[in-house]
Amino acid sequence: TVSSCQDHNIGTAQVNDFCHVPAALIQITNDAPAKFVPGQNTVTWFGNDGIDPIATDQQIVTVSGADSTNPTVSCVATRPPGQGFRVTAADDCGGRLDIRLGTFLISNGETIQIQETGQPGVRLLSGDPNGIRHFQVGKGQGIVRATDASGNSTNTACR
Repeated sequence: TVSSCQDHNIGTAQVNDFCHVPAALIQITNDAPAKFVPGQNTVTWFGNDGIDPIATDQQIVTVSGADSTNPTVSCVATRPPGQGFRVTAADDCGGRLDIRLGTFLISNGETIQIQETGQPGVRLLSGDPNGIRHFQVGKGQGIVRATDASGNSTNTACR
């Protein structure tokens, strides 16, 4: 049982070859995914001594409880400076991410432009021919929020 979808602290298979090869020389691998899903995950272990057929066995890895890990979110200035911000987010359990600037939904990987004004709130001005949306935000309101399917969220400022 692990507590995170990216936790790979699942132990190591033990192997014995009574006829041919010392255990230290047997190649042990598994097919664990880079990211587990919440709940039960089946991992298959493989033992290969290079002589006999490859032996296999399975392990159930359970990601316990509800996802309690916050997603990550970034809002990075593009080059050249002043041309906008690229917004990206990720969650260790994968799945749906809701990314917003104020009430506006932002696509993962989208480039946006933000202009800070003295008027509070977040307003969509227009897009440009390149598909970049332009926003005006109140002082300190250039904040992007990412929320995962379990309701965990993280904020970051676009600066």
